[in-house]
Amino acid sequence: MIDLKLRIVAEGFTDIHFLRKLLYRELVHETKFYASQGKVSAVTVGRNILVHEGGPVLIVVDSDTLDIERQREYEETALAAVDAAYARDFGAMPPLFKVFTFRPCIEVVFFEAPEALEKLIGKEVDERTVEEGKARPKRRLQELCGITESSWL
Repeated sequence: MIDLKLRIVAEGFTDIHFLRKLLYRELVHETKFYASQGKVSAVTVGRNILVHEGGPVLIVVDSDTLDIERQREYEETALAAVDAAYARDFGAMPPLFKVFTFRPCIEVVFFEAPEALEKLIGKEVDERTVEEGKARPKRRLQELCGITESSWL
């Protein structure tokens, strides 16, 4: 029997933190989050969860590129890898699986929409902060939020 709790796989704990902030109104109560933490690909983690626990599974990763074609290729390759593993184990049942890539990374969203950044950190941001964030979004957003690796341990 397939358990229909939404499972979201991201690359790291900070990505999960930001996803929760971006999606807080849309998330269902029983959403589970997983972080691959660079030890294995998020796609592999998502495929394993889909096969062993069921779906739906959403993989959310940074595309690390501004090239739309490369982004699409990554998404198609990821979906093909999951489809092959799922079809082998479950036959023709369509998997409840999707890959979403942020271009170039999730942190950029907050600097492209400063209102979202202000809601995230709870105060107004100046133009300089926004420009610094566009240049180095990961580092700047972690600094603004006070997120360190030790905060997740």
